[in-house]
Amino acid sequence: MKLINKIYFLAFLSLLVLSCQEDDLQFGDITAPTNLEVSFIVQGQDAMNPDGDGSGKVYFTATADNAINFTYDFGDMRTGSAYDGTITHQFVEPGVNTYSVTVIATGTGGVSTSKVVLVDVFSAFNDAEAKTFLTGGDGLSKTWYWAAAEPGHLGVGPNDPNAANPGENNFPAFYSATPFEKNGAPESMCLYMDQLVFTQNGDNVTYELLNGGETYFNGSFEGVAGGSNGFDYCYAYDTSGIKNVTFLPSDSIVPDDEKRGTAMQFSGDGFMSYYINSSLYDILEISENRLVVRSIMNGDLAWYHIFSTDDPNAASGGTTGSLVWSDEFDVDGAPDPANWTYDLGTGTNGWGNNESQTYTDRVDNVKVENGVLKITAKAENFNGSNFTSARIKSEGLYDFTYGTVEVRAKLPTGGGTWPAIWTLGSDYQT
Repeated sequence: MKLINKIYFLAFLSLLVLSCQEDDLQFGDITAPTNLEVSFIVQGQDAMNPDGDGSGKVYFTATADNAINFTYDFGDMRTGSAYDGTITHQFVEPGVNTYSVTVIATGTGGVSTSKVVLVDVFSAFNDAEAKTFLTGGDGLSKTWYWAAAEPGHLGVGPNDPNAANPGENNFPAFYSATPFEKNGAPESMCLYMDQLVFTQNGDNVTYELLNGGETYFNGSFEGVAGGSNGFDYCYAYDTSGIKNVTFLPSDSIVPDDEKRGTAMQFSGDGFMSYYINSSLYDILEISENRLVVRSIMNGDLAWYHIFSTDDPNAASGGTTGSLVWSDEFDVDGAPDPANWTYDLGTGTNGWGNNESQTYTDRVDNVKVENGVLKITAKAENFNGSNFTSARIKSEGLYDFTYGTVEVRAKLPTGGGTWPAIWTLGSDYQT
């Protein structure tokens, strides 16, 4: 009851304060902007180049009486805003194009006035090679996946033009994911299922994110999906629908010799699998089967993504997150011969390490009992040795290229003991 009294007291106090202030509330005049004028200059425009010098840059100026902000819709799926009405925009569609640019002047109370101007501008920017790498070429589609086996396939670093060490702006200095790191926990397992499909028709490229309706969100933006966990998490979120891809010159702070010089802008708030509230991605590297991009989050952080045309699910022998091999040791007796074989003897023929024991497959040294695999070292005379133990392995029965391995074991201590669990490459002999 004390807690309830406190809640009601606070509520009453808040209402009392608000009621005392109501008489003082006043709104200013609601005034729509008037005399909206828009002018623009196309860079490099002259008698010889009536549509500009090919850079695609246009300098806009808008003025209006009683305006407190100006918003631009440039007619190329991109927008911008400026309090003083001046803004520079770079049009990147190759060739000479006419854009219908809408300028909205906003006044007090949110009322607005708009005006449309037509802009003819020539752009010579066109990264045809990047389009071909992404899509496979005109009339084709290509599917990209997370390069989950590659260190740093997901990472984050600074985006600080005033950094003491500017080189840190070029790589994930703060965090770099280990191979298949997001494959182990339920909150992140949806990530590696994503398919990023790029399609080219003529000079146009479209994009679609196929993820089964589940998206891996950065914790800072989980509210977009209705989440409240406070950390990165897979949430139900619809990403269906085709997005247009605009290619434009990169203006990131990454040095020119460490990036391609091309960026991608996705329409309709499109994004590349991991949600960081950004639709603009700087291409750092691209080839027929590898893509590295960088995107800015909140201005001061840069996220890095690495994609591949190799499906990590196929490489791991099954669907990401699925169990492809296990032994729970739930049948008493000798270890399952479908999973385990033995090294026998002392290893003098090549695999030993001058151990004192002879390895056996006897039940005295290795057995499954009550859900536990037990390997026992014994002090006894056997085949010329003073000790016996066991050494079992999956060699020749099961191996894999990618995946997550989980092992639970209890290891003894004591002078002269050397318990071990190893993972070896199947080509270790060569």
